[in-house]
Amino acid sequence: MAIFPNKSDWVRVRESASRVYAPLLTYLEAERMRTVDVLECLHAADSREVQFLPGGHYSPRTNRVVARCIHGALERGGLLDDF
Repeated sequence: MAIFPNKSDWVRVRESASRVYAPLLTYLEAERMRTVDVLECLHAADSREVQFLPGGHYSPRTNRVVARCIHGALERGGLLDDF
């Protein structure tokens, strides 16, 4: 499961490191569901790479960060071996 944060999630973590959806992450972990919290990658990225467009969509640059994040998670999980 992938968690895609919105702009307010990203700003909140930059300011206080708290996630409004932390209970969801705790639940998914307890259920042993594989998750990718894209916010971790956005937070680690150069802030110039993270841009939100009107309507809450990610910019093309941000989509590249997200794609690398998800690809890395799939690779680490051994889920790309058959491709």
